[in-house]
Amino acid sequence: MDSLLDAVKKKKPPPPPPARPETKSSTQSVPPNATVLSKRGLGWPWDQPESHFQLFFPPNLPDTPRASQQIAQSKVSWLLNWELWVPGGLPKSVEWVPCVRTASQVQDIIPFLTDIRSKGTMVKHLLGFNEPEIASQANLSADQAARLWRDYLLTAKSQLCLRLGSPGMCSDTALCVPWLDEFFASFLPAERDDVGNSLQEGIAGSGVDFLVLHWYGSSVVEMIKFLETLHKRYGLPIWLNEFACSRMGAHDEESTATEVSDFLKQTIPWLDATPWIERYAYFGNAQGQDVGDWVGKTNNFIEHRRGADKTNGFALSDIGSLYLQL
Repeated sequence: MDSLLDAVKKKKPPPPPPARPETKSSTQSVPPNATVLSKRGLGWPWDQPESHFQLFFPPNLPDTPRASQQIAQSKVSWLLNWELWVPGGLPKSVEWVPCVRTASQVQDIIPFLTDIRSKGTMVKHLLGFNEPEIASQANLSADQAARLWRDYLLTAKSQLCLRLGSPGMCSDTALCVPWLDEFFASFLPAERDDVGNSLQEGIAGSGVDFLVLHWYGSSVVEMIKFLETLHKRYGLPIWLNEFACSRMGAHDEESTATEVSDFLKQTIPWLDATPWIERYAYFGNAQGQDVGDWVGKTNNFIEHRRGADKTNGFALSDIGSLYLQL
């Protein structure tokens, strides 16, 4: 297996990971998290300052404005940071979900998560590689990913009693469907390679409990169609861990604030009402506190605000407030 890891490292590397914290969990003790009561989550980039938790989960004090109290009691119940370490300052009410983002992290899964659990943080799920079908992301062939999956992720699932999320797939079906088909086919018995007739058998062999998907675009209809298509094909519940109202840099245009707002008002009720959608997280936070031009800055959950000294000069944007309160 070391030879496979060495081969993977020689390929075009994904974006560099952040420096690891001083301990495998965080620089402070994190108490057990509450049971998830809502599907709604947050993406939390590695460089997001601890003070920003106040924006999304402000203290519910008697003198706190009513709007902020509603946010403190918001429907956001879980968080992913695309890493195997817990963000410092994670609120007690929020479940942290780890992710093995790249092949270079597979050997860390069991020691890191065992250490984190020993410090009192509940870990119930593990997310697979981040967009392995894309060269600038995890950048793994289906065969490479399956071999690492069998040796590391299935072992972690068994030893730590975790629910396992598939590798996170992009919304280009020309890329993600062939990749997933080949990945699941890798878990068929040696005498069975007819993926068209044995897809469910391969899925069962992979140990995947839910499908992790990403979607970027401006059409609510197309997003729903994409999710329905993948759900029908693989028969798994879905976590939509990244999605945004985005023109994806087309013609150097971004979605307007009104378009983003309308998009959220249409998609959130559908996601909440659809039983096979287990969880979702809008892509409103990114490295450098800006989702960038490709996604579209109107999707940012935070914005610079004069006087916001306690939160590094940032405050919730209208879109961020809307996501927390819908």
